[in-house]
Amino acid sequence: MLNTTERTLKRRLQSEGTTFREISNVARLARANILMRDERLSLAQIAAELGFSEPTTFSQAYKKWSGVPPDKARKSGI
Repeated sequence: MLNTTERTLKRRLQSEGTTFREISNVARLARANILMRDERLSLAQIAAELGFSEPTTFSQAYKKWSGVPPDKARKSGI
């Protein structure tokens, strides 16, 4: 899709001081914040939308990314 090999992509990201995982986590956090604004969605639904098999795994990842649990972030209005 990017018309490059995995190795070349890793090398280019490394030269920029990042990794695919870091970019992916930033994108998932941004998407999570957008989804959490919709109070009709449960955290379980948001977790599933982001590709997490369990809501607890999503909660742990969200806290790691943002420093606060998703339920507190949602209450504070993100």
